[in-house]
Amino acid sequence: MWISSEGNRRNRIAPDTAEIGLAIAARAHFITDIAADRRHRDYNIGERQVEQLLNAHDYWEISPGYWQPRTQR
Repeated sequence: MWISSEGNRRNRIAPDTAEIGLAIAARAHFITDIAADRRHRDYNIGERQVEQLLNAHDYWEISPGYWQPRTQR
């Protein structure tokens, strides 16, 4: 599942944690911006929110921008 989020701008919408949660419950893999290129720029707060959410649900970035559950069922 490819995922992106809005950056630091007026009237930004935060990531939809309910929808992301459904994908996490289904053990989906995620494709995000990579840390080195975009995710850690000051503007990209939404991308960092997604990163924190994935980390909190025991996902890990197995290659730049590619996330999967740490444990397989």
